[in-house]
Amino acid sequence: MAGDDRTIVQDLAGGMPPPPAEVGGFVLGRILGTGGMGQVAVGDHPTLGRAAVKVMTPDAGADPAFLARFERECAVLERLDHPNIARLVARGTDQGRPWLAMELVDGPSLAELVQAHGQLSEGDALRMGLQVCRALDHAWKAGGLVHRDIKPGNILVANGRTAKVIDFGLARDGGGNDLTVAGAVIGTPAFMAPEQVRGERVDQRTDIYALGCTLFQLLTGRPPYTDEQPLRILHRHLNDPIPDIRQWLPEVSAGTRQILGSCLAKVPGARFADHGACLRAFQRAITALGQPEETGLHLQVQRDSDVVRKAGTTRRHVTTKELRPQTESRRMSALEPRQGDTAGLGSEALMRMATERMHRLQRPRRRRIPTWWWGVLAAMIAGNLALLAWLIRSVGGP
Repeated sequence: MAGDDRTIVQDLAGGMPPPPAEVGGFVLGRILGTGGMGQVAVGDHPTLGRAAVKVMTPDAGADPAFLARFERECAVLERLDHPNIARLVARGTDQGRPWLAMELVDGPSLAELVQAHGQLSEGDALRMGLQVCRALDHAWKAGGLVHRDIKPGNILVANGRTAKVIDFGLARDGGGNDLTVAGAVIGTPAFMAPEQVRGERVDQRTDIYALGCTLFQLLTGRPPYTDEQPLRILHRHLNDPIPDIRQWLPEVSAGTRQILGSCLAKVPGARFADHGACLRAFQRAITALGQPEETGLHLQVQRDSDVVRKAGTTRRHVTTKELRPQTESRRMSALEPRQGDTAGLGSEALMRMATERMHRLQRPRRRRIPTWWWGVLAAMIAGNLALLAWLIRSVGGP
């Protein structure tokens, strides 16, 4: 699928032991998903209620570096308290296996809604973008947190009206700490800002770029840059002009075009200066449409299972990195779509490989001379030789 929504992160899933029957008072039931570092199951607690419980593998629990990252991620999530962010319910360790319980959102992701319905109305897309921007603003103010993986697949819709940002496992906090799984190369190609592609410093404007890509997909059914090869998508983020959304939506409002133009600027300094400026632009655009900021989606949002079935998949979408078995968030082991050529490489090696390949892509290519031109050249040479021979015979004649 062109421009598929895959997170660049090594996934070592396979042969994983099942989670225990109970952790932290949560009785675990149906497995929701499996990832490189653990599994997620529906958990029921007598007082905390139902949650999505992520249980890490014993190997992960024995890795000091992973445990440090896990603790940082949990510490960040504990600081976040916002209606547009899926909340952390509880966390702990059970027989050496770290676990955390997240709010279980009974609703589809925006990716699933777009897959099922094609695209959202302009008003719906702007309202979803506004809510996501509020969540990102809260995360930034709570500690300089940059999500780094904003995309429709990481935004759930609860009750047909409330956006819930999930999956802070790739986040970076204000102290420069990466809250990632081991060996991760950060980002999803279709939603990565140019500075993120180059491995440069990121800040809130990086998430604003991803929000622009997300808004573009909600409106058109596709991200702004697509290609069969993820590496070429990254190249397009760096070099291609911002696509004119009027190619897909000729009647789109000026306010929405202004939001996209600012969010998708190649240089961070040309984007909205902060989430506050982006929020105000969303509010102005919604007001200009004559619509309220707070209302349910105009399309009929069914229960999650119904939307997923309509979209052609059997997955139930919940709130953590391990819940991504379908196309929109498959893991890939490297930046090139070949299998097995990067097995076992860590993040530094993968990023070095990506940089080298990006440089090769950007290097000017020598133009090849068409084959037919050689035939023309040979004919010209033969003609000149024949003319020269005739002249010699004419001069040297009797």
